[in-house]
Formats: sequence, structure tokens, C-alpha cells
Amino acid sequence: MVEVHADIGLPPMLIHGDLHSGNLMWSIDDNDGIINQIAAIIDWQTIFEGNPMYDLAKLVTLCCDGPTRREIEHIIFDFYMEKITVEWKKDNKKEEMPFTKEKIKKAYNYAFILHAFSIIGIIAFAPAFHNPYPENPTIREAELDISFLSALHACQDADKLLQGEMRDVLEKYNL
Repeated sequence: MVEVHADIGLPPMLIHGDLHSGNLMWSIDDNDGIINQIAAIIDWQTIFEGNPMYDLAKLVTLCCDGPTRREIEHIIFDFYMEKITVEWKKDNKKEEMPFTKEKIKKAYNYAFILHAFSIIGIIAFAPAFHNPYPENPTIREAELDISFLSALHACQDADKLLQGEMRDVLEKYNL
């Protein structure tokens, strides 16, 4: 989907391509406790040049349940703009910011739609890759219930976007 790389005025960036919680390593404190700071991002075998919203949408879609993702999506674009503006001004003293929160959100929405529908396939294969409690199948069943509900919420939200503000995508591809 070309739209995943929707132009928001940023130069092309290096995109991880498979950003999810399993590819994040967390920092530890002096007592060997995990802290809320990323130490490293691993597994860079699917990198490509593109739009950073691809990685952000994948991380949020795959790693959050529906209510958490929906809550994050209400604050993440303001946060992103705040942080990127600080960095932009460091390197571009005289140039105006070439993109807006609206452009970032639109690029995110394109990527979100892609990830929302791909999560169905990911969940279909998840049991083959993850079963930490083989002696207690009820835990695995509960984990799958959470995954299915997350996928349902993502697909519902993608459908709302495609029926609403991104209806032009449906029309463009005669869907």
C-alpha cells in the first residue's frame, strides 16, 4: 500500500518494520529492576526507508488492547509533535516545520489500517509461537481472548476510518 508512506514533509527515515514489544529491550536500574526506558531495539532484519508512522502504528496496534490503544491515540500525536518540534528546531533554526499534526495523524491512519487487518493473520499463528503455560490451558485461553478482542477493536476502528474520514481510500480502490 503506497499510502503507508504518506508524505508528511519528513525526509525518508529508517523504519524498523517489525516494531513490537518482543523487539524492545528495557533498561535496568542499579538493583537489576526493569525501568520504563528502552535500552535497545533489536531484530532489524526488515528495515526499509519510509514513514515513521508505520512503526508507531504497528507498535500501538500489536502491543495494546483496544481501550489502551484508543486512549493512546488521543494523546500520541500531540506528544509526537512536541518531541519532533524540539528536535527539528535544533537542526533547522530558520526553517518552519514542514509537517503538521494532521499530516502525521493521516500517515498514522494509513499505517494503522494496514496493521489492523494484518493482526488477524498474526493472531492465527500466535499459538504456534507462544505458549508459556502448557500446564494451564486456561491462561492461554484468556490470552487468546484478549488477542481476539484487540484484533476486533482494531478492525472496527479501521472500518470506522474507512467509512468516515478515509472513505477516499475505499473509493480509490473500488472496495
